[in-house]
Formats: sequence, structure tokens, C-alpha cells
Amino acid sequence: MASEGDAFFDVREAFAEHRGSLFGFALNALGDRAGAEDCVQEAFVRAWRSRERYTTARGSVRTWLFAIVRNLVTDALRARSRRPAPSDQEKIEWASELVTEDRLIVERLDLYESLATLTYEHRQWADPVF
Repeated sequence: MASEGDAFFDVREAFAEHRGSLFGFALNALGDRAGAEDCVQEAFVRAWRSRERYTTARGSVRTWLFAIVRNLVTDALRARSRRPAPSDQEKIEWASELVTEDRLIVERLDLYESLATLTYEHRQWADPVF
């Protein structure tokens, strides 16, 4: 027998109604589309698994789902900040990959931008390598 504060959690209805706003919140917080999608998916999995504990006395379905997503976003941001910087070996492997046309263009633009910051004296001192 359900008490007055108990409610049935319909995951399909909740997904249809709240997925967009939850995704927008996660995307805004993370700045990463794949990460935001993962957070929203995991939020609905967690909500489904703990659906028996949901009660309207503690808030609406929307509020409950946003709390779950907020916790997942916080965890994702913490995990992101704990990632170690790439090792020298990883940098070497990246640099030794085949150079694609797009990457070559980006590297040239970076080089020209860097050269533009040199003073006139420094530009005169360096031998052109082009």
C-alpha cells in the first residue's frame, strides 16, 4: 500500500518530458556533447534502478532528475581535473602520427601566428627556413 508521498516513476514519460533540459544543463556545465549524453543516460539508468525510493514528498520528477544529473556532472568535472597530463611518450606518439592535410594547415597557421609575435629584430636575426 502506497503512502500519500509515494508516486510511480514512469521512465518513458520522464525521458520524453525532461531529456532535452537535462541534456542542455549537462552540456552547458561540461562543454562536451558526448559527456553530456553520458550523464543524461546514466541519470535515467540510476533513476530507473532507484525508482522505488522516489516520492513526491521530496520533490518533482524533474527536480529529482536534475539532482542526479548535477551529481554526475560534478563527478565528471572532478574526474576531468584529476586526469594526468600526457606523458612525453604520448606526446611523441602524437607527433609521429601521419600528418593529415587539415593538421598541416593548422600547424602552419600556428607557426605563422607565433612568428607574427616576434619583434622586428628577432625576425631579422633568424634565418628563413622556408
